[in-house]
Amino acid sequence: MNSFQGTFWPAPRTDIPAEDLFARRLIWLFLWLWIFEGSLRKWILPEFNAALLVIRDPVLLLIYAQAAVQGKFPGNGFVVATGVLGVISFAISMLAGDISGVVSGAFTQSLQVTLYGVRTNFLFLPLIWVIPIYFDREDVLRIGWWLMLLSPAMALLVLIQFQSPSDSWINVAAGGEGRQIETSLGKIRPPGTFSYTNGLVSYLTLIVAYLCYELLERDRFPKWLAFVAACSSGVMLALSGSRSAVGACITVILGVALVCVRRPEFAKRTWRMLLIIFVGFIVLNYITVTRAGFDVLEDRFGDEENIKRGFIYRFLYDQFAPFIHVTEAPLFGYGLGVGTNAGSALLVGKRTFLLSEGDIGRAIFESGPILGLLFIVLRFGVVLHVFRRTLDSLAEGQTLALLLFSSGALTLATGQIGQPTALGFAVFSCGIALAAIREVESGSTAEPEPVAEAPSRPRGRSVYAEQLHGPRPPAPLQP
Repeated sequence: MNSFQGTFWPAPRTDIPAEDLFARRLIWLFLWLWIFEGSLRKWILPEFNAALLVIRDPVLLLIYAQAAVQGKFPGNGFVVATGVLGVISFAISMLAGDISGVVSGAFTQSLQVTLYGVRTNFLFLPLIWVIPIYFDREDVLRIGWWLMLLSPAMALLVLIQFQSPSDSWINVAAGGEGRQIETSLGKIRPPGTFSYTNGLVSYLTLIVAYLCYELLERDRFPKWLAFVAACSSGVMLALSGSRSAVGACITVILGVALVCVRRPEFAKRTWRMLLIIFVGFIVLNYITVTRAGFDVLEDRFGDEENIKRGFIYRFLYDQFAPFIHVTEAPLFGYGLGVGTNAGSALLVGKRTFLLSEGDIGRAIFESGPILGLLFIVLRFGVVLHVFRRTLDSLAEGQTLALLLFSSGALTLATGQIGQPTALGFAVFSCGIALAAIREVESGSTAEPEPVAEAPSRPRGRSVYAEQLHGPRPPAPLQP
């Protein structure tokens, strides 16, 4: 398992079947596009912002096609339910038409929005089960190695963005126009290479999950890499200006707590984690720039009105109010894709939330109370399934799958997957969580037990005779 422990560069894998190489490279490409898509949309090719919004979609379709050609595409109940619900929702959305009183667009415009909604709700979910077909725990560790190796550069970029004015070119929004979301004390929420800050939060959460795994399992990554990643993640968290970043890291810590409850032998190792967090906080608090970041976070957490609007309203009310007001949605909804920012840009010419800022509300108002609730049940069902699988792996003494699951479970269950970066993170984090289980299930890490040879039976008496008369008495000793 420690194929790159003690080395600076991971050794290439030589045990991969040749027919799987293409699909594996596509999955890696999917990951890199998730990280750097925002850089393309903000700085390199802003004029192609709309096309780059779905740049991972062709890669995803190629992954599916490769799995289908090889006869490996998953056909479990969740994948079947996703396909059936997607087809029905598409048909109903086309019949539902445009939003009454908001837009009166042509059929082609409604078709574009509907297809984007189908893509958002249903196209990406099967990737959760395709990734573990081609990846195993060794690949998942390599993903962590690269994410941690990238973290110093990401932290430096976040530092520059935090200190730069909000109208600086480095803080431009996707498409090369506008600026990033502002937080408190005149600062913006740094997005790093991503389009918006939610991408940086997702990236940071994954690194924290890998760092917690390293602290629990020990010596899974080179010590220099873990140290660099820990320092970088501390800087990014301090400068994020986002309560979501703090909350996301807390969910991973809760995953660690669950590990300790289910496997008490890991509990004695958590003191190192608590000590590192405490010392890191003290050190960052004495650095001028990170102290400024903590001031921003303190201002956001210390403002009672911010707490009310940010937690009580945006999380609790915005997530669960749609269940209370489910009767307000039309029976067949307003149409798939209408509640996404991309859909609103096609319909009314600007990115906004036409239906609901929360994703549960978006699903209900887009597809109606029946299909919308079925889609929510599907998402929760997937989350519970992956959770059960990760708990099974924890019973075998493996912690990585549960920690990775804890980093992305909330996003998949209730997160704004209408935003492409959040959608990519939700399915990828759960996919690699399942991939981290593969070696536990296959037993490929354990050496086969030697089979003891049965003692040879003396010739001359059959098995039936031995059962009838008992074993032959020992031969007399020769002088």
